[in-house]
Amino acid sequence: LSNNVSSIVAFILGVYRPTDRIFLVGHSAGGGIVNDVADSLAQKKIPVSMTVQIDSVGLSDTIVPGNVARAFNYYYTFPSCPIPVPVETSIV
Repeated sequence: LSNNVSSIVAFILGVYRPTDRIFLVGHSAGGGIVNDVADSLAQKKIPVSMTVQIDSVGLSDTIVPGNVARAFNYYYTFPSCPIPVPVETSIV
């Protein structure tokens, strides 16, 4: 997965202009990648307008990097799901 993050960040850095707005969307494992990409962009001082995570399975999905203006983390739970689901997403 870290190779995916590096490739995505490299692509964004290659086309990014300061007037651009970045929206990152991911489903399942891609939801975790969304946070990792946003965090990498934060280290480069690049703002992210919004992250959207749908049924994300990442381990650190409840903490959104500070360069993200808005975050939406939608997940579906059901009684037989053995995986704990985060209660909320917070912007730090």
